[in-house]
Amino acid sequence: MCEEKIENTLDTLCQYIYEKNKCLQAGERLLLEKEKEIASLKAQLEIQISTLNSKISELEEKDKKIKWYSDQVNRQLEQIHLLITENSKYESLKKASEEVKKVMEKIAGEKHE
Repeated sequence: MCEEKIENTLDTLCQYIYEKNKCLQAGERLLLEKEKEIASLKAQLEIQISTLNSKISELEEKDKKIKWYSDQVNRQLEQIHLLITENSKYESLKKASEEVKKVMEKIAGEKHE
């Protein structure tokens, strides 16, 4: 009877170990699946990061071009401003010259009279 109890106990223990082993194997398979899923997601993320980095580089290049054009426009505006200022001075001198000419003509006209 004692031997039978030991045998039953051993059978129960073996059954328990077998069930636990099946659970562990199922857990291991699930872990492997999750690892594959994570690796796949990581690969997708790396592709997306690479794409974003390329787009960022493109935007940085466009930004450099925009800055260059902006600087060019600012230089041209400065030149236009200088030209307008010089033209304004020229117009003032022209007016003054015309007034002097009129005065000189008037003086010359008065001398001939």
